[in-house]
Amino acid sequence: MNKDKQFLFISIWVTFSLILFNYPLFIKSISSSKFASNKIKLAARKAEFKGFQKIEAQFWNSIKEVDLDGVRKNIKIAQIENNNYYYLTTDNKSLVNNVQKMELLVAASQTKPKQPLTRFLFVGDSIIYNLAVGFQNRIKKTLYQVDAINVDFKVSSGLNRIDYYDWYSRTSELIDKYNPQAMVVIFGANDDQDILDKNGEYKIQLTPEWQKAYQERVERYAKLVEKSSVQKVYWVGHPISSLSRYNKFFPIFNKIYQKVAESHSKIEFLDCWDTFAINDQFNPIVANKSGKKRQVRALDGVHFTQHGANIIADVVIEKMIKDQILQPKIKPESSDELISTKGF
Repeated sequence: MNKDKQFLFISIWVTFSLILFNYPLFIKSISSSKFASNKIKLAARKAEFKGFQKIEAQFWNSIKEVDLDGVRKNIKIAQIENNNYYYLTTDNKSLVNNVQKMELLVAASQTKPKQPLTRFLFVGDSIIYNLAVGFQNRIKKTLYQVDAINVDFKVSSGLNRIDYYDWYSRTSELIDKYNPQAMVVIFGANDDQDILDKNGEYKIQLTPEWQKAYQERVERYAKLVEKSSVQKVYWVGHPISSLSRYNKFFPIFNKIYQKVAESHSKIEFLDCWDTFAINDQFNPIVANKSGKKRQVRALDGVHFTQHGANIIADVVIEKMIKDQILQPKIKPESSDELISTKGF
């Protein structure tokens, strides 16, 4: 009997201590008790304990409802960003951050594909003409949707001798005239000569000062097209040449074109150096996508044969397809000539 009284006394004391320790929580619990009368429940609900309410609010804010089913479904989608996974943790802040990251990834995965571009402008020295012809022939053969292909070239021109031909003003005129959505550009075949820098100082070819001056010319052209209405510019790099002289210049030009392109969002450099090479050596006979083998460069070591131009055109087209710029036609259209030329 004494043991029963002792146990009862201890139980009452523990209960009383717990109530005193967290009296607000005890009162709050009464309001939802099924054993309490309505008057007692009402009184408990009206009791205001600001400290408790603050703690309670913090508690519930920390465990706000999270759609875990949705999160689980989206975990696979999280892999689309460089194959990085975002793991959920018990830390609420990390949980929220990871859910937000997943929401962004889901939104990115649901973004509509880029709108196809249908108006093209090819610009550059005389090399560009055969490339534009090859591009048109390939487009017609594969039935991709194209509304216009315009090409404008100037023999013996480039970005070096702007005193001979000003490609800056000419390009602005062409963009205003044709309103192209995409451009394909080739320069450099005639730029293998000494240059005057922006201050009018003479720079000898292949020197560091010469490279700097030429890069300034390329940068100026890049800024021009970057600020224009053109949506995409493909700057085609030079393939390896059959002549050692051009193989001194072309790698320098390609490096400059690539460097400038990397700092302009609209411009993409297409590296074609190995397209005419085997083990980094010039290969005069190259097979196209159909397996047909023919010569790819003219005897001057600069110009493409039409076969070579078609191979480079395939490089351009494949990149455009990858970028979702080209879209197949729904129905074949007439084979009327699309290309418009303005040569000198």
